[in-house]
Amino acid sequence: MATLRDIRNRIAGVTSIEKITSAMKMVSSIKANRAQRTAEKARPFHKDIENMLRHLLDSQADYVNPLLESATENHAENTNKRGIKNVVIVVVAGDKGMCGAFNNNLFKIVDTYLKTDFKNLYPDATPHLILVGNKTIEHYKKLHYNILAQFDNAFTHLQFSLVEKIRDLFLNKFLVGEVDRVELYYNKFINVMKQVPTNNQLLPIIFEKSEEKNDKHNATAEYIYEPDKKTILDALINQYLDLSTWKPILESNAAEQAARLIAMDKATQNAQDLIKELELQYNNARQAAITTEMLEIVGGAEALKK
Repeated sequence: MATLRDIRNRIAGVTSIEKITSAMKMVSSIKANRAQRTAEKARPFHKDIENMLRHLLDSQADYVNPLLESATENHAENTNKRGIKNVVIVVVAGDKGMCGAFNNNLFKIVDTYLKTDFKNLYPDATPHLILVGNKTIEHYKKLHYNILAQFDNAFTHLQFSLVEKIRDLFLNKFLVGEVDRVELYYNKFINVMKQVPTNNQLLPIIFEKSEEKNDKHNATAEYIYEPDKKTILDALINQYLDLSTWKPILESNAAEQAARLIAMDKATQNAQDLIKELELQYNNARQAAITTEMLEIVGGAEALKK
C-alpha cells in the first residue's frame, strides 16, 4: 500500500506534468490559429486558378502541355496499360510528436497503399519517396524504401522555398520520362477536431471537364491572350503545380497544430482528473492514519487503567 509520502510525490509529479501540458496547449492554440488562417487563405487562390485553367482548357482543344493528363486516357481502365515504371510519392507529416494519432493515421494509409494497392495498380513500378517532416523520416527510414529526398525540420521555419526544392526533384525527371506519376499524401485540415489523411495526384495534372452550362467562362467563350496563349497557360499550369504542393503542406501544418492542441487539452484534463483522485486517495490514507493513531492512544490508555 502506498504511503502518504509516495502519494504526495506522485501528486507533485502529476502537477508538474499538468503545468507542462497546459503550457503546450496554450502554445499550440496560438500556432494552430496562425496556421489555420494561412491554410484557409491559400484555398481560394488555388481554387480560382484551378477553375480558370479548367475553363480555359475546355475552350482550347489544341493546347498541349506535357504536365497535363491527356484527355483521351481513361485512368481507371488503362492504368496498367501505360507502362508506369517509376512513381514518386511525397509524404508530408509532422516534425514532432505529442499530437495524438496524427502521424500514425497517415502512415497507416501510406503503408497499406504501398503494400497492397500500389502493387495492384502498378505491378512493374518502383516507388520513390520524398519525405517531409522528422516523424516521416523516422518512420520510413526503417522500412527500406527507395528514398529520393528527405526534409527534416520542415515546419520549424516553413517557407515557399520548400515547394521549389520538392518540385525540382521530380519535375525535370517527369518531363524526360524518368518519372511517370507523382502523388502526395498529407493530413487535410477540416477543423480543429478533425484531420483526414488525404492523397492528391500532382503529375500528370488532371482537370475534370466543366459542367456549368450558364457560366460566363463556359467552353464557348472566346479569350484574348497577351502575350500569347501558350505562354499564359504554361505559366498558370506551373503556378498551379506549385500551389498544389504548397496548399497540402499548409494544410498539414494546420492539422498538426490542431491535433497537438487537442492532445494537450486531453492530457491536461487527464492530469487534473488524476490529481483529484490522488488527493482523495491521500485524504483517505491520512484519515486512516489519524484513526489508527487515535485507536492506538485509546488502547494504550485503557491498558494503563487496567
